[in-house]
Amino acid sequence: MADDQLAGTGHRGQFWLDNASGTLTRLGQVVSFNIPTAERDEVETTHLDSDAKEFAPGLIDFGTFEVVLNFRPGSDTDELLEDAASDEGVREFKAVVPIRGELAKDYTGTGFVRGYERGDITPDGKMEATVTIRVTGAVTGAAHAA
Repeated sequence: MADDQLAGTGHRGQFWLDNASGTLTRLGQVVSFNIPTAERDEVETTHLDSDAKEFAPGLIDFGTFEVVLNFRPGSDTDELLEDAASDEGVREFKAVVPIRGELAKDYTGTGFVRGYERGDITPDGKMEATVTIRVTGAVTGAAHAA
């Protein structure tokens, strides 16, 4: 895809999570999400003949990321996230990123739900929830498969 001067927007982006039955399920009313970011560890390899500290590249860690959504108590999404937060299972996920409303790239990987925060409940504010996912293994990106 060629670069152009128009910035992309997240309109129509999607986030999917395994429902523990091996089926990816689209989370409802997602407000925003992060794409997991790779960070490489460094391994110190300094030895007695070194003139300065020496390092070698180590393993890649994709860390944690968050998905923010409208909190709808008892909805299918709420139940899925509640179950995922209470079990110890590793689940597949897929983040679908658009360019100005056209689905363009899928990021897939595995992780476990480290936390599910349902946020503040106020009389005049929108209720939001945040799910935190710890990535286990690699995240891969590919052109969106329709």
